[in-house]
Amino acid sequence: SVAESWVRRGEYDINQIRWMGLQQGTFGPDGNLYCRKGLGTSLAAVPLAWLGLIVPAWGVVQTTMLLNAVITALTGMLILLYVRRLGYERSTALVTAVVFGLGTMAWPYAKYLFSEPLSGFCLLAAAYFLLEPGSRRSDRPRWLPPLLAGIFLGLAVATRFANAVLIPIYVSVLVWHLLNRPGAAGWRGVRSNPALLLSATWRELLALGLPLLLWVVVMAVYNYVRFGNPLTTGYLPEESFSAPWILGIAGQLLSPGRGIVFFCPVLLACLPALPNFVRRHRLQAILILLTAGCYLLLYGKWFMWHGGFAWGPRFLVPAIPLLCVTLAPLIEGLRGKKRAVFWALFAASVAVQLLGVSVHFIHQQEALLQTGLPLFDLATFFNPRYSQLWGTVAFLTPANLDFAWAQSTAAGVAIDWLSLASGLLLVALCAWAVLIVTRETPPSSAYRGYLL
Repeated sequence: SVAESWVRRGEYDINQIRWMGLQQGTFGPDGNLYCRKGLGTSLAAVPLAWLGLIVPAWGVVQTTMLLNAVITALTGMLILLYVRRLGYERSTALVTAVVFGLGTMAWPYAKYLFSEPLSGFCLLAAAYFLLEPGSRRSDRPRWLPPLLAGIFLGLAVATRFANAVLIPIYVSVLVWHLLNRPGAAGWRGVRSNPALLLSATWRELLALGLPLLLWVVVMAVYNYVRFGNPLTTGYLPEESFSAPWILGIAGQLLSPGRGIVFFCPVLLACLPALPNFVRRHRLQAILILLTAGCYLLLYGKWFMWHGGFAWGPRFLVPAIPLLCVTLAPLIEGLRGKKRAVFWALFAASVAVQLLGVSVHFIHQQEALLQTGLPLFDLATFFNPRYSQLWGTVAFLTPANLDFAWAQSTAAGVAIDWLSLASGLLLVALCAWAVLIVTRETPPSSAYRGYLL
């Protein structure tokens, strides 16, 4: 709605959904309804909203809703590049990216306009550009990777305000890289001469910090023009970090209704993969584990830790791309029984995602309201009887299929062959493009050098 208001009227209110009241926004001092969500998703959606406006046959809403399909595809490509950048073979990188795209909640969430996919992409991009900051390579400035990392990290904060808690982690990773690069003083040198810390890192820290500061200014101005206070985001007093911590953590991990082990079984493979990943990529492992841990702890305390009307543990979606990267050493060494177990987990995960893609989660959520239980009652998350997965299976009928190319009619399901053929053609073209870009090349390959 924010993106639509911008492209239609040059405004940023959401008065077109005023009838929903405080459910989706907060009223400003001027009486207009404003979105309380982060600015990042709205900004990213503007080009698609504008495209939908100038091509009326496509529709503003329908075209804008494609945003996360694009973001998810870009995230998969970035995972491929990330794993290659860590030194793994093309096949390992490609399988890791496919596991992310088809075996995790990334696939169902590509259909909706939640902010989590963009947040996950930005955090992954920031981590990727911190893989080799301050390099002495002559073909790019030393400050460029930290600058790009700062841009994406700032966009992550603009997308979800809570991502601000991750800034110290990313800054620490940058400093660690800079102090341990060839020819640097190292931590021993800093301990003997603390002034070396600033002299060795100030350029890159400035490059990282400037875009972060710019994003903070943009968000402060955005808040001020809406609510008259740069620190007011529009969230209501009752929307707070007030849930019992153990309940929120256990619910996001293990509950039948929202546990990530049920919605992304393939991520269980991260447990045996982590020791090897830590040995080979210690700093990256620390970054990934701290990021995922922060998400689990932070949203485990959120009053609506379950994510409300959503598919699975919505708040953990941004951590999934980084967690998938840790699977690389396991995928590289798959042999015998380990291979069979891994592909069994992957097959189970694909089945779960197919269910989430095929049927809109709203059907099962509304069915729970007919049980007599209060909205978001704990039993609906922890009692297997009300499991979202099992409940959604009951709606897996032709009448409930949630595909653009299949419409339910009185006579059955009508197939839009043009839409179906267009989608399949796009899949084929993307697969061909992936094979082209992932051909075996030396470590200094052009496509990696371009991104770095």
